[in-house]
Amino acid sequence: MTGGGLRSDEPCSFPAFEGGSILIVTVWVLFLLGILAAAVGVQAARRLEASERLRGRVQAYAAARAGVATAVAVLALDTNGWDALSERWADSPADFCAISCGNGRFSVVRAGDGGADGTATNYGASDESARIDLNQAGVDVIRGLLIVAGGLTPQAADELSKAIDASRKTSGRDGSKTPILTPFFCVQDLLAVPGVDDTQFRRLEPYLTVHSGTKQININTAGPIVLESVLRRAEASISGHSDTVTTLVRKILQFRKGGGIFTTRTLDGLAGAVSSSFKLEGDERALLNALGWVVSVRSDKYRIVSEGECLMGRRFQRRIECVWNRAARRFESWNED
Repeated sequence: MTGGGLRSDEPCSFPAFEGGSILIVTVWVLFLLGILAAAVGVQAARRLEASERLRGRVQAYAAARAGVATAVAVLALDTNGWDALSERWADSPADFCAISCGNGRFSVVRAGDGGADGTATNYGASDESARIDLNQAGVDVIRGLLIVAGGLTPQAADELSKAIDASRKTSGRDGSKTPILTPFFCVQDLLAVPGVDDTQFRRLEPYLTVHSGTKQININTAGPIVLESVLRRAEASISGHSDTVTTLVRKILQFRKGGGIFTTRTLDGLAGAVSSSFKLEGDERALLNALGWVVSVRSDKYRIVSEGECLMGRRFQRRIECVWNRAARRFESWNED
């Protein structure tokens, strides 16, 4: 071929590949792919962990709900004329202690002096009438609690009980002298009352409720602090002595511990029940007679604390605390973690 064209007998030549550059590019690509894979793996692990956590919490919550349903069902079976801590709804490990439910389990717990005779954990519901209703109780009963549980002097307890009473009342409309009840919505509202600090509140909280809806406390389920607080109100009415209150509370608790149950709140019924096991002195009998209007032997509202858990490599827990109105068949309150 002539001219400037390519001759057919001349060999073709191409640029030589840069072997080192290709290797570097390949390494960088693999490095970036590795980072991407690690990021995807971390994200996937996080999503898997979140999914497992959600699943564990859902199953623990379902177990806690099952505990509430079980307590409601057991309460429905109790149709006698009284409620006592020896009954199935109040203390039945077979119904309420670590009960398997699907992939989880639940326990319904009743602990402390707010309705028990001691500090040991029991398995079952607790009676709201074992506590003093902050909205319904008389000033004298609240005063007794401030002395017994709060550790106040009689004078200081008198002043604070009146302040608490004033906090649950306001003046009537249009200048009416008839007070309007402005109830505490929860026990924690007590902290808004002048004179009640955190320390005082912690002392009082286990013995108070806003859900019983009655001035009466259940003499079968109330703990020693509540019983003594109520008896101090009766003590003032008969000019008794604190030593008499202490011994009478002890006799009531021993009567219950021995299997005794108060089945009627009539004057003769209360004294007759205790005197069947213990000798009552004159002042003790008078104290019991003075209790008649402020105590009951049966309740309608119960606190259910259900703790659900699920084990899926790790432990997941949920807790529900509610108040069940057996008579009206509805929940008065519901709180969950």
